[in-house]
Amino acid sequence: MDAWKAACQSDEGNASFVIPKGEFMVGQVEFGGPCHDQVSPKVEIRGKLKSLINDGDAKYWIKFYGLNRLSVSGGGELDGQGAQAWDDNKCEDTKSCKLSATSLRLHQVNNAEVYDLKLTNSKAFHMNLHKCDSIDIHDLEINAPGTSKNTDGIHLSITHNITIRNSVIGTGDDCISVGQGSRGVTIYNITCGPGHGISVGSLGKYADEMDVVDLVVKNCTIKGTTNGLRIKTWQGSLASQARNFTFEDVKMINVANPIIIDQKYCPGEDDYCSSKPSKVKINDVKFSRISGTSRTRLAVNILCSKDVPCSNIELDNIHLSCSSDDMDCKTTTASCTHAQGKVFGVQIPPPCL
Repeated sequence: MDAWKAACQSDEGNASFVIPKGEFMVGQVEFGGPCHDQVSPKVEIRGKLKSLINDGDAKYWIKFYGLNRLSVSGGGELDGQGAQAWDDNKCEDTKSCKLSATSLRLHQVNNAEVYDLKLTNSKAFHMNLHKCDSIDIHDLEINAPGTSKNTDGIHLSITHNITIRNSVIGTGDDCISVGQGSRGVTIYNITCGPGHGISVGSLGKYADEMDVVDLVVKNCTIKGTTNGLRIKTWQGSLASQARNFTFEDVKMINVANPIIIDQKYCPGEDDYCSSKPSKVKINDVKFSRISGTSRTRLAVNILCSKDVPCSNIELDNIHLSCSSDDMDCKTTTASCTHAQGKVFGVQIPPPCL
């Protein structure tokens, strides 16, 4: 912490905060600002940092907050040592949301870059951005077993103007999850799998959630996941919007649900799930040049709310055939409920809009 304070308050404008090569056990730590002249030191993590196996009720492991013009890189590794925590992650199947620690959290960080790092086996989310603006995330490797619970690769909330690119992500949950209040997010050149795919949401679980607007996902490969491109909103949610999304040039390899909009999302027990429709309005969503293989017959599943039906959904050149892993699948199918839109070009499976 002495080194961080010295680098943060340096008036020379070119300070670096360096963790050298080697292996280090690190407890919960916060690196905060503001720094001198609103310029953060360059953070270089060259070694391997290992989290405490038991960190109590910590919500995060390494946190950067209140910073401007931050750079975090160095080629090192953040090992969350999360295996013992995964069974305790309960955030979707109970009314009280309890998650273990996020490995790397950025809170109120602006004009920053995070790159050239490896994040492994986080206790919960590997990386979380909250109330951030203008962040470039690239050349990351994020790994956890497909069986690890709630270990999203990168999760965004109330965060604007974010780019996530040129990275390989495989976890037990969403490779990337775009949460409430996210605006201006661009995701490209991502290899995703295992995990639950690239998701918007879940949305609408809590009151007063903010809209999700202006998302682009392109030039990605999704393989061996339970979902491909997904938008999910909770049953019984209050009103908000999810709009102006473009998913294009995405390759699916043996994905169970390649294209899915699920507005009856509720993975918990029946008595926890609301019988009321979602009030999250989904509109202006385009799926273009989505190709590859589906592990199930239902390759396109657009299940929208009867109270606020999906509008202006576009399917443009969709080519999703059965993968060899599903021997019962001869031809793929599509299902649309409470959805309006248009189709263009090749459509495999035959369109339902």
